[in-house]
Amino acid sequence: MSSVLKVDAIQNTAGTSALTIDSGGVVNLSSTVMYDTYRLTSDLTASGDMTAWEKPDDALAVSVGDSMSVSSGIFTFPRTGVYRVAYFAGVDTAAADSLASVELHGTTDNSNYDLLVYVRAGGGSDLDYATVSGEAVVNISDLSNRKVKLVGDSLSTGSVISGHTDRNDTYISFQYLAPPQ
Repeated sequence: MSSVLKVDAIQNTAGTSALTIDSGGVVNLSSTVMYDTYRLTSDLTASGDMTAWEKPDDALAVSVGDSMSVSSGIFTFPRTGVYRVAYFAGVDTAAADSLASVELHGTTDNSNYDLLVYVRAGGGSDLDYATVSGEAVVNISDLSNRKVKLVGDSLSTGSVISGHTDRNDTYISFQYLAPPQ
């Protein structure tokens, strides 16, 4: 015997909507969807933390669900969970033997940072242009202490990690995947 359950929303005991179903059958689990992006607004010309971040404000740009927060280049997560953190960086190295790295660092104590992802560019011709990317999946079980940041390293004189206010030359994105592990 089969049964049909007809509902357009399921609420938790506090009365807030936990799940909705539209007339086309599309299910929205609003608390499980989160995607956010930030872009570097100015060039990084010396090794150090990348601190000049903004949310893209282009006509088609959108954040979905909760938003990250950033202060002095350190990203704080909006809720506990497992997140995919991906970044892309435009790098210009100034000399044939120069290398520049773009690194994702993370902390579990809001103080000491470990290197999570290391990617580098350069070392070829007198002037190299490259796009590098890195990605990590992180377990954020403590909002006060577990954070991430991007760091540029080994930038020789004339080398830059590109930033811009009107396009995503260097950017980082965050996607919620699952509850904390």
